[in-house]
Amino acid sequence: MEFKVEKGGLDGTPKEEIFYFIDFSKLSNVNDLMKVLASMGFGISNKNPYFAEIKEFLDMDRPVKMK
Repeated sequence: MEFKVEKGGLDGTPKEEIFYFIDFSKLSNVNDLMKVLASMGFGISNKNPYFAEIKEFLDMDRPVKMK
């Protein structure tokens, strides 16, 4: 994967997908951090050694199988 730095923001409908890095200095509280993390769609494998420790926080009704 290669990154190309773009200047400026989006104006109108984007013709290509553009990724933005999080500027953590703009976050002012834990709720801001929670919003950023929730938007990223984190997941964890059931084979992860810490799976049992965070299982209570997982959406066990919607598993996704990796191919």
